[in-house]
Amino acid sequence: MDVLRRLRGSPWPGYTASMVLANLSGALILWVFIRYVLPLPSADLQNAQALNVAVFLGYLALSVVVGFAIGVRILRPVITWRRRGGPPTAVEQRAVLRAPIRQMLVHAGMWTVGGILFVLLNVAASHRLAVVIAFSVVLGAAATCSVGYLLAERCLRPVAADALKASMPETTNGPGVATRVLLTWGLTSALPTSGILVICVSQLTGSFKADADSIVWSVMFVGALSFVVGLLGASLAARSLADPITQVRQALAEVQRGRTDVSVQVYDSSEVGLLQEGFNRMVRWRGRAGTATRSVRQARWSRRGQTGVGDRHRSGR
Repeated sequence: MDVLRRLRGSPWPGYTASMVLANLSGALILWVFIRYVLPLPSADLQNAQALNVAVFLGYLALSVVVGFAIGVRILRPVITWRRRGGPPTAVEQRAVLRAPIRQMLVHAGMWTVGGILFVLLNVAASHRLAVVIAFSVVLGAAATCSVGYLLAERCLRPVAADALKASMPETTNGPGVATRVLLTWGLTSALPTSGILVICVSQLTGSFKADADSIVWSVMFVGALSFVVGLLGASLAARSLADPITQVRQALAEVQRGRTDVSVQVYDSSEVGLLQEGFNRMVRWRGRAGTATRSVRQARWSRRGQTGVGDRHRSGR
């Protein structure tokens, strides 16, 4: 029961589930795209079909286990710090802040190895199928890496906030705002949309020989995929930028009402985190300045009061 209570308030179950879900979603996209969407001749699909299915399922299970093990290794300094308590060391803080980008590299590596494996498995039987698999792996990897990075960043936000309480790093430990937006656009929208161009060019050059209905279904699937993944990625990226700005705006409203004990949670080491930390420093400086001003005024009134008492005492004599 104690373990269940700790897990209920911990970000690790949600983090693990989101990483597994991102990979399973990418694998499902890959399978549906190759097996049911692309207008490949049945002869290409039947070549080594049983072997492809067996290797696909086996590698999917293996990648989940290996990805989990590598993820635990990446987060080992973070887990050690959370168990120990207290402020993190520089290495532990850096491990927290760089965890999302490192997890994305793990996804990319697993998908690259799987893509090479399946291309080598099918290139002898069908060059056309091998090319399709390579392109489909790129689409699945792009969706998995982009969505996985944004989900990891959001799930680890409370841990990053605790890591940044002690100090703000002098250098950024992750992609900045511009890089984050462009990366999200490229992986979730631009790259999937390029699949439509590949399908059309392949039909025009004769790589695919399919009727109009098959081409339409392929284009519709890639377009829908681009819409859904792009919307999800853009929503996560937008929230990662809008949430801290909203926090600063709400805290600024409290400062305008006269409060000087407000602060915002810092959970980002990019320009967003610098904005959050800069606001907190400004409020602290304003609070100290206000305290100093009140002390000077009280001292002046005290001296005036003492002078007035002394004058009255002398005049009474």
